Amino acid sequence: MFPSSVIDTLRKYPQIELLSREKSHALYQLITECERNKSPLAYLLALGIPVFSALNIASKLTSDSCRAIDTLIQTIRQREYAGGNIQTLGVDFAEYGRSFSGCLAGALVGLYSPSYAAETFLTIAADPTVAFLTPDEGARLYAMADGLHAFFIKHRIDYRICSGTALGAIREKGIIRNDDDIDLMLHPNSEDSFRQLVEEGTFTKETGISIVKQPITGGLQCFYSDSPKGQPGTPTEHVGKPFIDIFTPITRLLGNQPIITYGEEKMYLQSKGDYFTPQEWGEEPTLYPFGPTQLCGVEPQAMKTYISRCYGESALHYKTLLYPHEVYSAIYATPLRAFSILAQHPVPRYMRHTEAAPLDFDHSIYEAKRALANPNLSTEVTVSSNPEELRIFVDGVFDLFHQGHQNIIKNAIKSAQEKHPDRKIVLFIGVCGDGADVKDYKRQPLMTLQQRCEAIDAYMQELIKNVSLNVSAYRILPNSPVTHTLEFIKRYGLNIIFHGSDFTQEKIDQYYGVIMRECAGTCSLAILPYTKGVSTTELILHLLQDRNFGDTPNTTGIAIELLAEQVQQREEEFTEELQKKFPEAFQPVYSNSM
Repeated sequence: MFPSSVIDTLRKYPQIELLSREKSHALYQLITECERNKSPLAYLLALGIPVFSALNIASKLTSDSCRAIDTLIQTIRQREYAGGNIQTLGVDFAEYGRSFSGCLAGALVGLYSPSYAAETFLTIAADPTVAFLTPDEGARLYAMADGLHAFFIKHRIDYRICSGTALGAIREKGIIRNDDDIDLMLHPNSEDSFRQLVEEGTFTKETGISIVKQPITGGLQCFYSDSPKGQPGTPTEHVGKPFIDIFTPITRLLGNQPIITYGEEKMYLQSKGDYFTPQEWGEEPTLYPFGPTQLCGVEPQAMKTYISRCYGESALHYKTLLYPHEVYSAIYATPLRAFSILAQHPVPRYMRHTEAAPLDFDHSIYEAKRALANPNLSTEVTVSSNPEELRIFVDGVFDLFHQGHQNIIKNAIKSAQEKHPDRKIVLFIGVCGDGADVKDYKRQPLMTLQQRCEAIDAYMQELIKNVSLNVSAYRILPNSPVTHTLEFIKRYGLNIIFHGSDFTQEKIDQYYGVIMRECAGTCSLAILPYTKGVSTTELILHLLQDRNFGDTPNTTGIAIELLAEQVQQREEEFTEELQKKFPEAFQPVYSNSM
């Protein structure tokens, strides 16, 4: 086997994922089988992987070279500042050198051991757990976002999400895993009001969040005072990590069209697509679910136009390639420093949207940080604030979203309507995430969090057309906590929480005990009959044995063939894990009988 130092070095190089996860795994199995049979095909296939990666890199290198030439031409013609563009391209070109070296090393590994090369270059790239931030840092970001949103609403500060945060709101409905901050932009009419609230200390007093000026963007950065600071020698060395960028607006002209953008001239010229027209900004914001909270953005069609303009149309299907903020910020201050920082970080990989999920976060830290905000600063709607509304809650993992899940949602609405016929139903649907908290609750879901949310949303779009169901509004809550706290119940002003009858009394006490102990008279727990004859476990067995759902219709929004392949792969991975842990249990048993 190759030395571990060589393999660790290889892991730093970008693996361009040419195939879906299922096809990558199938190719890995084929190469392994060919090597076992001592077929030359194994070496040809293994060599082909880094070769195709090299061709992909060469294609991007050509594209970026054309972009560099175009930048220089625009500089000569318009005398615009192009330093930021050229420095950034310099960092990219340095990465291409590392990438080609990685492909060459990959070819050598392929000659040594085709199956090991296939495992290294095919399976690592499909890992959906790669993230820039830890669950602790994710909790801090979400708590800050919640506090900022509440503060802006209270003080009538007009803002919109932008950059990677806008992309995450549309694609993952939360923080994308290869981002390390949240980006918000103020409207020109709100900048002076916000700066005054900051200068007089109202902002920090009400939110518990520190805020400083950002010299590069001309805006502000928010962070918790107990967060670790950025690397020495970078513009973020005095800013806690993670942080939220609040971009203060600058109105510029694009041709004859006024646009709302931000940053000094060189930043604007480096990312010309990052702006909103007044028409795109609009009069009223659209609320986008964002992890456990919600944030204001432009209306959906304008948002898709904005994302396409900033990142290209492929951004809605693939994760974008991002470096940590220390690299980008150092580019503006000391470019050589950017290269030294970059050398310490693995190169982020492109990953398919179907594998993407929002960043995991620690619910306990999230609640603790939210508690720092002033009690008067809240977007919660309490039970008594609108007596005509009845706020009900249904939650679950909703994996392989099926008829049983649909019945729980529909029966919760009917039950609430029968008991309170004169009140309008506001339905909250909590969808548990993919993190460690779910592993103690149920097995790891087959569908990603976004796939489950989309399946539920598609069902709800049809259900609310039923005029007999008095549902005035519904909201899907991604990354809903498994165990509910008093803070969570108050936050959404819940009146009734529904769950299926599959829970034992012990589990009811574990996950819903706080409701029975502390919410008497304001929120109650109601148990609904569990649908017999259909469950996620039974559907998984059907997929393993028959590659279908039996008599149960497929309402997941995913092709049944892909689900069957995923279940098969999950079973093989589980078997391999057991073989590694208990090798003696898989040894063949020999008989001496004649």
